[in-house]
Formats: sequence, C-alpha cells, structure tokens
Amino acid sequence: MLMKRSLFAFAALIAGASLCGQTTFVNSTYISVPDQGTAVSSIQVSGFAGSLSSLSVSLNGLSHEIPDDLQIVLVGSNGNAVTLADFIVADGAVLNAWFNTPVTLTFSDTAPQRFFTDTGAFGLSDGNITGGVFRPLGDNLRELPAAINGATVCMTFQEAFSGSNPNGTWTLYVRDVAAVDVGFITNGWSLSLTAVPEPATYGVVTGLIALIGVVVARRGRRSV
Repeated sequence: MLMKRSLFAFAALIAGASLCGQTTFVNSTYISVPDQGTAVSSIQVSGFAGSLSSLSVSLNGLSHEIPDDLQIVLVGSNGNAVTLADFIVADGAVLNAWFNTPVTLTFSDTAPQRFFTDTGAFGLSDGNITGGVFRPLGDNLRELPAAINGATVCMTFQEAFSGSNPNGTWTLYVRDVAAVDVGFITNGWSLSLTAVPEPATYGVVTGLIALIGVVVARRGRRSV
C-alpha cells in the first residue's frame, strides 16, 4: 500500500510540474525614478521551454511623491508593449491619491479590474494607494517614453505576448512626466511566466501514469 501511494504521489508531482510550467524571474535592484525622466530596468529570461501562455508582473515597493506623474510600461522580448498603469484616471482627471508607504502592485489579465476605470480608481484606502492585483491599463493615456516609440502597444498581455517565445530581454519603463517630484521601486520587479503545455508533455505524463497503473495492478494480483 505504501508503494502504491508513493507511485501515485510521484505521478502527481510529475504531472503538476510538467503541466503548470510557471517560472518567476526577478530583478530586485532598487529603481530610482528621476524627475521628468524615465527609469529603465530589465529582466533577462533564459532557459524557458515552450511558448508563453500567460504572465503577471509585480512592482515590489512602488512609491512616488506625486503618483499622478507616473506612467509604467512593459516591453516584452518580442518587442510588443503594454501600459501597466498611467496614474491619471480614464477621463483625464488626476488620481488625487498618495503613497503612504511603498506598495506592491501586480498586473494580470485575470484580475477583476484595472487600477483605473472611467468611474474612478481602485486599490485606494482613505486617499492612500494600498496596492493589489489589477489588469494592465493597455492603452496609454499619455505619450509613451521616447525609448519605445514605434513599439506595438497592446491592450492585454494575452494580445501582446501569448504564443511567443519569452526568452530574451523584458524591459520595464517607469516614467515621471512632470517637474519637481521623484519616485522609486524599493525591491525592483518580477515577471511570472506560464508555458503552454506541449502535446508531448501530455503524452509523457499519460504514459507514466498508465505504467504506474500496470505496476500497481500486477502487485495487486501477486498479493492475492
């Protein structure tokens, strides 16, 4: 019985590792956002097997003296871009909120809402930005950083990156668009990538489970 449980546990472990395929890449270097300038930070993805199914991006410890100044854009290894956030609400009004402490903002296509919508902003408490998980803004409200002019700007991560080979350089642009104030991201950022399961992977896992079933059946007959 112990052998049977061990074999099935091993099969489940292999299946989970093969079919999920999520890998996180991190650049934890402190990012300083200059006044009326653009901070640039890159993550080099390598050794990722297969094509990309989905992704999420986390900014770890974001703060700025005037959040309305911020625009944050991700450019993938395939050259496509997605605006994560532009700290002006969709009707052009200012956010009128503050970073009481540095926060973590995560962006994912599966989040229930954007940070900003036509009716206002989410992720706030008493006028302070509290962080959370949000859909990327997608369309930029202001001009893109000059360094990425000409990039194809997409509405979602799915549209921009799904099916691509993610190996290569991913770049985060954090732009300050107005004078006087500055910002930072204390612990850098991270990129979590999930692979499309390959047909061959299903075959290997299915074959392994079938083989274990045969072994267990034979052991069962022997013990009768």
